[in-house]
Amino acid sequence: MQVTLSAKNPNINYGIFIENLEARAFYQNQQVTVAAELPATYVGPKTATVWPPFLYGNDVSVPPHEAANLMVDLNAGNLPLDIKVDGSLKWKVSSFTFGRYRLMVNCLADIPLGSMANGTSFESGVEYEFDQPCKLRVES
Repeated sequence: MQVTLSAKNPNINYGIFIENLEARAFYQNQQVTVAAELPATYVGPKTATVWPPFLYGNDVSVPPHEAANLMVDLNAGNLPLDIKVDGSLKWKVSSFTFGRYRLMVNCLADIPLGSMANGTSFESGVEYEFDQPCKLRVES
């Protein structure tokens, strides 16, 4: 699946260097895609940047207790996923760059797929917007 991730810097004085970014999808706290590496970028004051990574996983094993939950979700026509992004950031003021902080983002997505129960096929190319803000944590 392809996701669109963006970072917006609302500050008027500081720029942000974002590096070492990796995005992954999780189902019931189990990673179900390989890590997608995102390019490092500089987000200047009052600007934004966008990344459109593909998240995929082939032959992902699901523990038996989670397989039953997965079938319930698929029969209901939705797939709840956590899209997690980890990386690091540094601040830039004028010509000075300082700090190195760990960046952790978690976006909860309840993706509508159609229903296996009523014979509706799963659609590809469906656009979905998160219905709640992503959670962001920055640690030193």
